[in-house]
Amino acid sequence: MPENPEKAGVMGRQIGYARVSTDDLHGKAQRAALEAVPCDQIFFDQESGANRDRPELARALKVVRVGDTLVVTVWSAWADR
Repeated sequence: MPENPEKAGVMGRQIGYARVSTDDLHGKAQRAALEAVPCDQIFFDQESGANRDRPELARALKVVRVGDTLVVTVWSAWADR
């Protein structure tokens, strides 16, 4: 069983993810919110709402490690997956 990162004194990273459709005007606000956290890395999908592919979400999930926090600005971006 992996060691608990909190008990080991390991500080996790903040990994940010945002998604907006091409006609959504909230992209700048989401990015600003993630930068304010502050996130160590930010992944940002800007796709048509009809496109269910989330390549940047897939990349974000590949870099998240035990002890990290995935910060999502809008939960519908996660739920649409």
